[in-house]
Amino acid sequence: MGAAASSAQTQMMAEHDPNAAFPWWVRFLAKGLAIIGGFIAMFFAVLGLISFNATCIMAVLLQLAFGFFSVALEAPFCCAFIDFIEKIAKFSESRAYWQKAVLFCM
Repeated sequence: MGAAASSAQTQMMAEHDPNAAFPWWVRFLAKGLAIIGGFIAMFFAVLGLISFNATCIMAVLLQLAFGFFSVALEAPFCCAFIDFIEKIAKFSESRAYWQKAVLFCM
C-alpha cells in the first residue's frame, strides 16, 4: 500500500513540475481530451456493433480496442482491474509529448 502511495506522489510531483516544458493546464487539457476521445470512440463502437456486415463489425472492434487503449494510456485508474495496465501507463508517461501525439494521430 505504501509503494502505491509513493508512486502516486511521485507522479503528482512530476505532473506539477514547475520546470516542465508545458504548463500544468496544457498537460491536463491534452490528457482530458484523450480520455474523452477514447470514451466517445468506445461509445460509437458499441453502437456500430448493431451492424450485420462483417467488415463493419471488424472496424468497430478495432475502434473499440483503440478507444480502450487511449483510455488505458491516459487514465489507467479506469482500468484498475487489468493488472498489466500500470506498466503500460508508466511507459506512456515516460514518453515525450510529441511521441504520444504521433501515437494518437495514427
